Amino acid sequence: SAEAFLARLDGLVVGQRAANGIIKKEAYRHPDLNLFIQFPSGWNVENTPMRVAAAPKEGETAVVLQAVADGNDPSDGARALEKETKSPVVSKTQHVKVGELHAAQTKISDSKITILVTWIAHGGTIYQIAGLAPTRRFDSVAPVFLGVVESFRGLSSEERAAIRENRIRLVKARGGENVRALAARSNSVWKPEQVAVANNVTDHEPLREGQLIKIAVAEPYEGRKK
Repeated sequence: SAEAFLARLDGLVVGQRAANGIIKKEAYRHPDLNLFIQFPSGWNVENTPMRVAAAPKEGETAVVLQAVADGNDPSDGARALEKETKSPVVSKTQHVKVGELHAAQTKISDSKITILVTWIAHGGTIYQIAGLAPTRRFDSVAPVFLGVVESFRGLSSEERAAIRENRIRLVKARGGENVRALAARSNSVWKPEQVAVANNVTDHEPLREGQLIKIAVAEPYEGRKK
């Protein structure tokens, strides 16, 4: 039946899943990994299962964040890259601090491209942040890369609790009310026009008493099930 089908949609996440990390205003927050990183204003940020990549719209530079190793020694990230590229990385790597976190950093360069690579140990994982730029432009954009690196930190408990994801919920219409009234009283994050399209109705026509209407509600993220 139509109602049984609708019932299966109840609770479905629409839009970004908090379990994959949330991007908002060029900031990436991951509640389960307990991490925050801020990319530059106006950059495009793309979140994939393997990495988070950010680049300005003109696209000559980029910053890529990914997990590369388990453990608490950031040098393990340098060792993994050295093994992968078969080039000396560890000997050129310096130990640094990012906030209170242990980190290691190096610069890899040739005539065409320069990469600032930072490994940060956080929560039993080594994260790699790579800032890539044409060598001729690297010195001018290096402060931008360093700003991204320095923004890396854990989430506060308040930030973690504030993370929301949008879920489909079903609301029973009251006799005679329209989608606009229903969306307002149910705190729908979809605009009335979006609710109308999702339910194949107009936003002003009266609804039937008890008619099930799909809306989207911003709800706290409960966390990954153990």
